[in-house]
Amino acid sequence: MIRSLMSLKKSRRGSIEMSFQFIFSIILVVVVLFVGFYVIKMFLDRAEQIKFLDFSSRLKSEQGVWGVWTQEEASQVFSAQVNSNVKYVCFANIANCQQGSGVPSNFCTNISRMYSGKNYNVFFYPFGIAEKYHAKSAVAVYCNADNEPQKKCIEIPKTPICIKAKTVEGQWKIKMRLSKQNETSLVEISAA
Repeated sequence: MIRSLMSLKKSRRGSIEMSFQFIFSIILVVVVLFVGFYVIKMFLDRAEQIKFLDFSSRLKSEQGVWGVWTQEEASQVFSAQVNSNVKYVCFANIANCQQGSGVPSNFCTNISRMYSGKNYNVFFYPFGIAEKYHAKSAVAVYCNADNEPQKKCIEIPKTPICIKAKTVEGQWKIKMRLSKQNETSLVEISAA
Protein backbone atom coordinates (compact mmCIF):
# COMPACT_ATOMS: atom_id res chain seq x y z
CA MET A 1 0.00 0.00 0.00
CA ILE A 2 2.78 2.38 0.90
CA ARG A 3 4.45 1.56 -2.40
CA SER A 4 1.31 2.34 -4.33
CA LEU A 5 0.95 5.71 -2.54
CA MET A 6 4.57 6.59 -3.32
CA SER A 7 4.17 5.64 -6.96
CA LEU A 8 0.96 7.73 -7.12
CA LYS A 9 2.84 10.77 -5.73
CA LYS A 10 5.65 10.26 -8.25
CA SER A 11 3.22 10.01 -11.16
CA ARG A 12 1.42 13.17 -10.07
CA ARG A 13 4.71 15.05 -9.78
CA GLY A 14 5.72 13.71 -13.18
CA SER A 15 2.44 14.76 -14.77
CA ILE A 16 2.69 18.25 -13.21
CA GLU A 17 6.26 18.62 -14.48
CA MET A 18 5.21 17.34 -17.91
CA SER A 19 2.20 19.68 -18.13
CA PHE A 20 4.38 22.67 -17.13
CA GLN A 21 6.90 21.79 -19.85
CA PHE A 22 4.07 21.37 -22.34
CA ILE A 23 2.53 24.78 -21.50
CA PHE A 24 5.94 26.44 -21.60
CA SER A 25 6.62 24.88 -25.02
CA ILE A 26 3.30 26.11 -26.38
CA ILE A 27 3.95 29.64 -25.12
CA LEU A 28 7.42 29.57 -26.67
CA VAL A 29 6.02 28.40 -30.04
CA VAL A 30 3.37 31.17 -29.98
CA VAL A 31 6.01 33.82 -29.24
CA VAL A 32 8.29 32.55 -32.04
CA LEU A 33 5.38 32.56 -34.51
CA PHE A 34 4.32 36.06 -33.47
CA VAL A 35 7.85 37.43 -33.87
CA GLY A 36 8.19 35.64 -37.22
CA PHE A 37 4.96 37.13 -38.60
CA TYR A 38 5.92 40.58 -37.30
CA VAL A 39 9.32 40.45 -39.02
CA ILE A 40 7.79 39.24 -42.30
CA LYS A 41 5.19 42.04 -42.19
CA MET A 42 7.92 44.57 -41.49
CA PHE A 43 9.90 43.38 -44.54
CA LEU A 44 6.80 43.52 -46.75
CA ASP A 45 6.03 47.07 -45.54
CA ARG A 46 9.61 48.12 -46.34
CA ALA A 47 9.23 46.70 -49.85
CA GLU A 48 6.10 48.82 -50.35
CA GLN A 49 7.85 51.90 -48.95
CA ILE A 50 10.68 51.36 -51.43
CA LYS A 51 8.14 51.37 -54.30
CA PHE A 52 7.02 54.90 -53.34
CA LEU A 53 10.56 56.17 -52.86
CA ASP A 54 11.82 54.49 -56.04
CA PHE A 55 9.00 55.97 -58.13
CA SER A 56 9.72 59.48 -56.83
CA SER A 57 13.49 59.27 -57.31
CA ARG A 58 13.22 57.71 -60.79
CA LEU A 59 10.69 60.37 -61.87
CA LYS A 60 13.14 63.11 -60.79
CA SER A 61 16.18 61.39 -62.35
CA GLU A 62 17.83 61.05 -65.77
CA GLN A 63 15.28 58.32 -66.55
CA GLY A 64 12.45 60.78 -65.93
CA VAL A 65 11.81 64.50 -65.92
CA TRP A 66 15.44 65.60 -65.45
CA GLY A 67 16.55 63.53 -68.46
CA VAL A 68 13.96 65.17 -70.72
CA TRP A 69 14.48 68.65 -69.21
CA THR A 70 18.21 68.70 -69.95
CA GLN A 71 17.66 68.04 -73.66
CA GLU A 72 16.63 70.65 -76.22
CA GLU A 73 13.89 68.44 -77.63
CA ALA A 74 12.86 65.02 -76.35
CA SER A 75 10.08 62.52 -75.95
CA GLN A 76 10.26 59.31 -73.95
CA VAL A 77 8.03 56.87 -72.13
CA PHE A 78 8.51 56.65 -68.39
CA SER A 79 7.27 53.56 -66.58
CA ALA A 80 7.64 52.69 -62.91
CA GLN A 81 6.13 50.28 -60.42
CA VAL A 82 3.77 51.59 -57.74
CA ASN A 83 2.00 50.13 -54.73
CA SER A 84 -1.07 48.05 -55.66
CA ASN A 85 -3.31 50.38 -53.63
CA VAL A 86 -2.35 53.45 -55.70
CA LYS A 87 -5.07 54.13 -58.27
CA TYR A 88 -3.62 57.31 -59.83
CA VAL A 89 -0.49 59.41 -59.89
CA CYS A 90 -1.60 63.00 -60.44
CA PHE A 91 0.34 66.10 -61.44
CA ALA A 92 -1.27 69.27 -60.16
CA ASN A 93 -0.61 72.87 -59.23
CA ILE A 94 -2.08 73.27 -55.75
CA ALA A 95 -2.81 76.99 -56.12
CA ASN A 96 -4.55 76.73 -59.53
CA CYS A 97 -6.21 73.32 -59.36
CA GLN A 98 -9.58 72.97 -61.11
CA GLN A 99 -11.58 69.76 -61.07
CA GLY A 100 -11.98 68.18 -64.52
CA SER A 101 -12.73 64.92 -66.27
CA GLY A 102 -10.36 62.03 -65.55
CA VAL A 103 -9.56 63.51 -62.14
CA PRO A 104 -10.76 61.73 -58.96
CA SER A 105 -13.68 63.50 -57.28
CA ASN A 106 -12.77 66.19 -54.74
CA PHE A 107 -9.11 65.90 -55.74
CA CYS A 108 -8.52 69.67 -56.00
CA THR A 109 -10.41 70.37 -52.78
CA ASN A 110 -8.37 67.75 -50.92
CA ILE A 111 -4.93 68.88 -52.12
CA SER A 112 -5.82 72.51 -51.36
CA ARG A 113 -6.87 71.55 -47.84
CA MET A 114 -4.06 69.07 -47.14
CA TYR A 115 -1.07 70.68 -48.87
CA SER A 116 -1.81 74.41 -48.97
CA GLY A 117 1.38 76.45 -48.90
CA LYS A 118 3.56 73.49 -49.94
CA ASN A 119 5.47 73.12 -53.22
CA TYR A 120 4.28 69.60 -54.06
CA ASN A 121 3.22 68.87 -57.62
CA VAL A 122 3.01 65.04 -57.79
CA PHE A 123 0.39 63.15 -55.76
CA PHE A 124 -0.34 59.47 -55.11
CA TYR A 125 -4.10 58.91 -55.02
CA PRO A 126 -5.95 57.87 -52.90
CA PHE A 127 -4.29 60.02 -50.29
CA GLY A 128 -2.91 58.36 -47.17
CA ILE A 129 -1.81 55.10 -48.82
CA ALA A 130 1.87 56.11 -48.83
CA GLU A 131 1.78 57.18 -45.18
CA LYS A 132 0.83 53.63 -44.17
CA TYR A 133 4.30 52.67 -45.36
CA HIS A 134 6.12 55.72 -43.91
CA ALA A 135 6.36 57.46 -47.29
CA LYS A 136 4.67 60.63 -48.60
CA SER A 137 1.51 60.92 -50.73
CA ALA A 138 2.85 64.14 -52.23
CA VAL A 139 6.29 64.92 -53.65
CA ALA A 140 7.89 67.89 -55.35
CA VAL A 141 9.50 67.45 -58.76
CA TYR A 142 11.59 70.44 -59.81
CA CYS A 143 14.60 70.72 -62.08
CA ASN A 144 17.52 72.28 -60.35
CA ALA A 145 21.13 71.41 -59.82
CA ASP A 146 22.46 71.10 -56.28
CA ASN A 147 22.34 74.30 -54.21
CA GLU A 148 20.05 76.08 -56.71
CA PRO A 149 16.54 77.30 -55.94
CA GLN A 150 13.61 75.19 -57.14
CA LYS A 151 13.07 75.64 -60.85
CA LYS A 152 9.73 74.78 -62.44
CA CYS A 153 10.18 72.33 -65.31
CA ILE A 154 6.85 70.48 -65.58
CA GLU A 155 3.96 71.98 -67.55
CA ILE A 156 0.88 71.51 -65.39
CA PRO A 157 -2.42 72.90 -66.67
CA LYS A 158 -5.19 74.08 -64.33
CA THR A 159 -6.87 70.68 -64.67
CA PRO A 160 -4.60 68.08 -63.03
CA ILE A 161 -3.12 65.30 -65.12
CA CYS A 162 -3.94 61.95 -63.52
CA ILE A 163 -2.33 58.79 -64.86
CA LYS A 164 -4.20 55.60 -63.91
CA ALA A 165 -2.18 52.69 -62.51
CA LYS A 166 -2.47 49.51 -64.57
CA THR A 167 -1.38 45.92 -64.08
CA VAL A 168 1.54 45.00 -66.32
CA GLU A 169 2.97 41.48 -65.97
CA GLY A 170 1.45 41.12 -62.50
CA GLN A 171 2.81 44.45 -61.18
CA TRP A 172 1.01 47.77 -60.76
CA LYS A 173 2.70 50.37 -62.93
CA ILE A 174 2.31 53.96 -64.02
CA LYS A 175 3.21 54.58 -67.63
CA MET A 176 3.44 58.12 -69.04
CA ARG A 177 4.99 60.07 -71.88
CA LEU A 178 7.40 62.87 -71.02
CA SER A 179 8.07 65.31 -73.84
CA LYS A 180 9.69 68.66 -74.49
CA GLN A 181 9.17 70.63 -77.73
CA ASN A 182 12.13 73.02 -77.64
CA GLU A 183 14.85 74.25 -75.30
CA THR A 184 12.64 76.93 -73.71
CA SER A 185 9.55 74.80 -73.15
CA LEU A 186 8.63 72.84 -70.03
CA VAL A 187 8.28 69.07 -69.83
CA GLU A 188 4.75 67.95 -70.76
CA ILE A 189 3.23 64.84 -69.24
CA SER A 190 0.57 62.64 -70.81
CA ALA A 191 -0.68 59.08 -70.48
CA ALA A 192 1.27 56.61 -72.64
